[in-house]
Amino acid sequence: ISVSPSGVISISNAKPGGVHTIVIRATDNCGLFTDASFTLTVNCPVITLSPASLPNGTVGSSYSQTLTASGGTGPYSFTVSAGALPNGLGLAGGLLSGTPNATGTFNFSVTATDANGCTGTQAYTVTINAANTPPTINALAANRQQGSPAGNSVVANLTDPDQALDTLAVTVNGGAS
Repeated sequence: ISVSPSGVISISNAKPGGVHTIVIRATDNCGLFTDASFTLTVNCPVITLSPASLPNGTVGSSYSQTLTASGGTGPYSFTVSAGALPNGLGLAGGLLSGTPNATGTFNFSVTATDANGCTGTQAYTVTINAANTPPTINALAANRQQGSPAGNSVVANLTDPDQALDTLAVTVNGGAS
């Protein structure tokens, strides 16, 4: 706060953001004074969190994503302000990390608070998928008479528990032609 020779009162670098009641007292040489109050509104800058979206994860696989904030005055603190993080993940500083241990779609918001108490919030959705398990082959007994064609007979059942089978490669080893 400063007062010019003409009596103009100036306030610079006001913080934190919000509405504040200011009381000013003017006192003369004889000790007489007058108080005046007014409201000072300090507007916060727009604080933006990055990235705008987060990658999905997989149960049992390490997950790590750094969140950053800009637009305010550092340093920033980060908190989960709504919803819940995926099970197994935590937010420390700006680092969202851990090993997810449950599938699902998780909606949550992270709020960044700058050194002056100004905030910015970003909503996120992260889907945690099941770990990919290998397909299984259940061989079936197939008795063929020598010299007869195999035809379209099934000799094995193939199953993929997580239905992630995109390609099937079959290699036959051994046996007579």
